[in-house]
Amino acid sequence: KYYNVPVGMLQAVLIAITALNAQSVEDVERFLKCTLLAVQADNSSIKILTETALDWLGDNGFLARARTRIIGQHHNVASIKYFVPMKKPRGEGRDDRDHVLNEENLSEGSSAGGLISEDHQHFNVGNPTKVKTSRLAWAAFKAAIPPYQAVDILRDLRKIVRSVVLVDRGCLHLCYLCAQANDVIHVNYTVLHQVLGGIISHTEATAAAVAVNTPPQISEGGGVGNECSSSSHGTSSSINSNGEAIYLVAQQLELTDKFITSQMRGKTYSSLAQKLHERASRLYVALILSETVQEADMKQISKKFHVSYGDIQNLMQSAASHGHRVSRFCEELSDEFWHLGTLLRSFIPRIYGGVRREVADLTLIPYLGGQRARRAYDAGLKSIRDVASCPLSKLRGILRIGSMIATRIKVAAQALVIQEAQSMADEIDELNMIVDNDDARAAV
Repeated sequence: KYYNVPVGMLQAVLIAITALNAQSVEDVERFLKCTLLAVQADNSSIKILTETALDWLGDNGFLARARTRIIGQHHNVASIKYFVPMKKPRGEGRDDRDHVLNEENLSEGSSAGGLISEDHQHFNVGNPTKVKTSRLAWAAFKAAIPPYQAVDILRDLRKIVRSVVLVDRGCLHLCYLCAQANDVIHVNYTVLHQVLGGIISHTEATAAAVAVNTPPQISEGGGVGNECSSSSHGTSSSINSNGEAIYLVAQQLELTDKFITSQMRGKTYSSLAQKLHERASRLYVALILSETVQEADMKQISKKFHVSYGDIQNLMQSAASHGHRVSRFCEELSDEFWHLGTLLRSFIPRIYGGVRREVADLTLIPYLGGQRARRAYDAGLKSIRDVASCPLSKLRGILRIGSMIATRIKVAAQALVIQEAQSMADEIDELNMIVDNDDARAAV
C-alpha cells in the first residue's frame, strides 16, 4: 500500500504518541497544530496528514493491535484495529443498535461507544479513538531511529538472526548492521566483483558437492566469536578466509554475480535494481569496516576500496554511532533480538577504534585510539587497570607521546577504574539490601 506522507511527519507523530503521551487522534492533531506545520498548511491538510501518518504507523506495527467487533442490526464483522475505542457515557451520542466492543470488554458484557468508519483500519480525527503504541514504537523512539529506517532495520535483523556467523573473523554480519548507505563513499562494482564474484561463483559451483558445517564458537568475552590468532594483516588473506561469511551475507541480500556484472556494464534504474544498489552500497561499507576491525593497514584499505583515509575515519565514527542506536533498538525488542544487542554493544568499540577483540577494552580510554591501544597491548598493558597503574614515564615511552597527553590518558584510565569500582560497590549494596529484606520476611 502506497502512502504519501513525509518522513518528518512520521517522526513528529511518533514523538507525539510516545514522548508526549498523545492518547487520541485529536491529541496528535492538536500537537501538530502547535508546530511550524500549522504555518505551512491549513487545518484540512493537517487532518489528512495526521490520518495518513497514523495509518502508516499502524500498518507497519508501530501501533498496538486491538481486536474489535462491530455489533449491530446489519453488522456481525470481526476486524483488526490499531487503536482501542474510548468509552463514552450513556446518552452522549451513543447508538445502542450499532456500537463497538473492545476484545477485553466482550467477556464482561460491557460496551464502548466510539463509532468507527467503514474502513476498519483507517484513523478518523472525528472518532473518539485512543491510540495505543506498540513495543516497536518505543524501541524506535528510545533508539532515536526514524520510523522508515526502523522498518528496514527490523527486516535486516529478522534475516540476520537466522544465520549470523560468529566464527567470521571480520564479523561481517555485525558490520552490515552498523553500516549505512554513505553519500561520500560510493560503491565500486569492479572492486565488489573482485571480492564477491569469485566467492559466489566458487561456492555455487561446489555447493552440491561440498557441505560446510561449522558450529558457532561463542567466546566468553562478549560472545562475538573466536578470533583467528594469525598475525597477518593483509586484506586479501582475510577476505579469502572469510569467504563463507561473505557468501552468506551476499546470499541474504540477493546480490548475485549477474547483478554485479550488469552494474559494472551500466546502471539500471528499475525499482528492484535500486533496492539491490542500496544493499550493495551498505555491503561495500560493511566490507571496509570488516577490514578495519581486523587492524588491516589503512593505506591498503584506502587503495583497495578507492576511499580516502579521512573518509574511512569518518565512516568508523558514523558506524559506531549508528551501531549504538541499533543496539539500543535490539535491547528494547528484548524478546527477539536481545542477543544481537549484546553482540553489537561489545562490538562497537572495535568499530570505533578499528581494533581486534582483545584490544577493544583499551579503546574506551579517552585519547587512546586504535594504534596507541595496540602499542599498549603489545607492551603488556592489557587492561585499563594496567594503564592506570603504569608509571607516567613508561607510558610516554610505550605510546611515544608527550607528557601532557600521557597524563590525560593516565587520569582517564584511573577515572574509569574508580567508576567501575563504584558500580560494583552499588551492586553489592543492592544485593545486601535484597538479602536483608528476605531475612526480615523470613523472620516475620
